[in-house]
Amino acid sequence: RTPGLEQDHADDLAQNKANELASHRVQVDVRLVGDPLIDIGQGLQLIGTAFAQTLEMHRIYHSIDPSGYIMDITAKTAGD
Repeated sequence: RTPGLEQDHADDLAQNKANELASHRVQVDVRLVGDPLIDIGQGLQLIGTAFAQTLEMHRIYHSIDPSGYIMDITAKTAGD
């Protein structure tokens, strides 16, 4: 709580912060060389971009196709 801050102003600040956080939500779908050690409980680090963060993996699909052992991962911003 901030002393001297009116409730409507505090509500506006909170909404602005929520909007800012929501604007940085990310979902990625990637295809990589398969690795049986990758587990759904691990984070997927997104680095080298303006959206650098660790994402929660929501889906990992391992398969073998003509190009070899691959895995498809869907990962999202934590809490999505």
